[in-house]
Amino acid sequence: MSENQHNCPQCSRKIMQSISNRCMYCGADLPEEHHLTQQEKNVLLSAKMDQFRQNEENADNIISSLRKDFALPEIKSVKIVKTHVRI
Repeated sequence: MSENQHNCPQCSRKIMQSISNRCMYCGADLPEEHHLTQQEKNVLLSAKMDQFRQNEENADNIISSLRKDFALPEIKSVKIVKTHVRI
């Protein structure tokens, strides 16, 4: 094992876990042993989506609380649901 196994071959910075197969610092292609599998990418994306939903829910709760504090009427938000259409 070399000392630089977890470093970018181009810029020598530490390789960060990412769904990209490129260095996040210099954009160089990373060696295949540092590429994530599709399953690992899906786990990361799923976790990010869960965090996004939680942040959105927290923001809605904060806004609702502020509206109550200032005696403003609640505004019903419209949630957009994307569906995939196969042709």
